[in-house]
Amino acid sequence: GGPLEKNLHPSTGAMKKLILKLKAKYTCGIHPSWQSHSHDDILRSEIRHLGGNVIHSRQHYIRFNLPDTYRQLLLSGIRMEYSMGYGSINGFRASTSLPFHWFDLKNNASTEFMVHPFCFMECNARFEQRQDPLSSLAEMRHYQNVVQSVGGQYIMIWHNFALGQEQEWLEWKNTYFQFIAEHPLKNNQTG
Repeated sequence: GGPLEKNLHPSTGAMKKLILKLKAKYTCGIHPSWQSHSHDDILRSEIRHLGGNVIHSRQHYIRFNLPDTYRQLLLSGIRMEYSMGYGSINGFRASTSLPFHWFDLKNNASTEFMVHPFCFMECNARFEQRQDPLSSLAEMRHYQNVVQSVGGQYIMIWHNFALGQEQEWLEWKNTYFQFIAEHPLKNNQTG
């Protein structure tokens, strides 16, 4: 990891145990490091640390360059990508809430690479849009209603620190759980 990444190395015993525990219960994917963005070897190494067949990804800081990042992920075995959204405002960057296959324009070819757009991220709401938790709850409800009306996928990004115990995030955590209580996950969805 680099200066922006303060996590435990995935080869430590505690991390290996946590990865196995999570993989046994949930669909897991890779959250590639900042450095992997332009280094195929680093990305492949990070995927190997997770073990098994890793096909899901969301880029660190929503950092990607089209078409290079999608090609890199596809060549590394990733088939489901969740970074298509704005890093500074909530909304529909791809103008849709439906997953779609990425079409490689340069090679004039359809791909197996499925893009799952997200429309809400708590950090956008708090830091970029300067919303309070109550305003964000209204925005989440609005997007949920819009997505539901067209039969799309409603995907939000919430970071682990926003759902932790730090005082500055407690109202946000409560907002998240209030929204989830109003909109429980269906059987085929992951948490």
